[in-house]
Amino acid sequence: QGDEMRNLGPKDAKGRPTFYRALNAGKSVRRMNLKDPGDRAAFLELVAGADIVVEGFRPGVVQRLGIDYPVLSQVNPGVILCSISGYGIDVPYATRAGHDANYLALMGVAHRNGGQMPAFFDPPMADGAGSLFAAMTILGALHGRTRTGRGCAIDLALADTVMPLQMMQI
Repeated sequence: QGDEMRNLGPKDAKGRPTFYRALNAGKSVRRMNLKDPGDRAAFLELVAGADIVVEGFRPGVVQRLGIDYPVLSQVNPGVILCSISGYGIDVPYATRAGHDANYLALMGVAHRNGGQMPAFFDPPMADGAGSLFAAMTILGALHGRTRTGRGCAIDLALADTVMPLQMMQI
């Protein structure tokens, strides 16, 4: 069905969601059913000319769809795959659902922030921190690719991105 943000938040005078438009300015959107062989082939054609693929499926989904890093790197050896999930790919919590409140509690940020009644944030802190860490990590991978010619796979856990917030006065 596509990005749920297309229907959330305030709308402009023409009824278009302002947050979605602001966050997606300049992007083109293609909706594909990656279980369909034709759409999967079209996706791999896009990967052949891509620098970066960012995915946010639960761990294991890209393998089941046949679009994990070994497949992508065969199509394009220089591609960088950034996988963003709640807890990471090869960890005990990998298959657990996660939300900002879970990540803040697990990392001790919620307790520091609210005492007996933890306070939560809007917008979600892990999503914001995760975006920043993803951008920094991807930039590092792009730099590495200039030296080696090879891409890489990045495993970014949203829970881990809130740990540095422990150092801050929030």
